[in-house]
Amino acid sequence: GLRILRQDLWETILCFIISQQNNIARITKCVENLCSLFGETCYNKSEQVYNSIPTAERLAACTPEDLAPVRLGKWNVAEADQKAVDLEAVRHMDYAHAKAELLRLTGVGIKVAECICLFALHHIDAFPVDTHIRQMLDAHYPKGFPLKRYKGFAGVMQQYAFYYELSLKG
Repeated sequence: GLRILRQDLWETILCFIISQQNNIARITKCVENLCSLFGETCYNKSEQVYNSIPTAERLAACTPEDLAPVRLGKWNVAEADQKAVDLEAVRHMDYAHAKAELLRLTGVGIKVAECICLFALHHIDAFPVDTHIRQMLDAHYPKGFPLKRYKGFAGVMQQYAFYYELSLKG
């Protein structure tokens, strides 16, 4: 029953940048604040109101003072030059090129680029290494994870390992 979603590219970029050095409750609050302050008001099929993820253009127009209530910490999304990367082109790139292009974005490092490749672009060979995966690799694969063995679906194996490791702790 493991699922790897194809999430919206911009939403995934924004959320994974925010996720760095944060816990789930704080990430959720930051995203909710961004949406309520800068997203568009929308209605679902049941006419319930919600706010969308703000566009890159909308956030780029914000000043640090505008963003202060969101409490993003040191990273300021308004300063990120997201126009340096053509996200539409990234959608059509292979894994290696998409990852390289995403690394050009302010606030995106290797782990975040891997997460974006896996969860937004569905490059299931992406293998994000966070704290939990690093601990699992150190404990069970001291000589390194056999990525070649799982070529083409290493990200699926990463997600099973992530789930398994968290279930042991829970």
